[in-house]
Amino acid sequence: RVASLVPQALAKEQDLGYEGPDSLAWEGDAAVLGSALDNLLLNALRYTPPESSITLRLEALGEGARLQLEDTGPGIPSEYLESVFDRFTRVPGTREPGSGLGLAIVRRAVELEGGTVVLSNRAEGSGLLATIHLVPPDPHRTTHPG
Repeated sequence: RVASLVPQALAKEQDLGYEGPDSLAWEGDAAVLGSALDNLLLNALRYTPPESSITLRLEALGEGARLQLEDTGPGIPSEYLESVFDRFTRVPGTREPGSGLGLAIVRRAVELEGGTVVLSNRAEGSGLLATIHLVPPDPHRTTHPG
């Protein structure tokens, strides 16, 4: 997924990178997790200014995994770090076009896979860190309620 977005990052003079294993065995729904990852990456590309860096990290944790997307963009004011997960919510003053659905999709997709997602600022004004923790799917849990 990261490799497919490199041309878009280069066009905006962004440094887009990946750190982690070439693959990670996972029994969850790849399309659902892919949707979360796509939305996180596209948001980072959209809101991180030119000459910034965006790094996706993947790490196996026992039977689970941690995925982190870190950028050196403007970050999100701390009072909005939780509310930006609400549908149609955008940070006041945001100039980039959007509907305010991307992070709501991310949270729902991660929750469907039994995981959690948290946003935090790296340091005031120096970027955002999105952290997704995933645990192996519970075979007794329904992951896609009707």
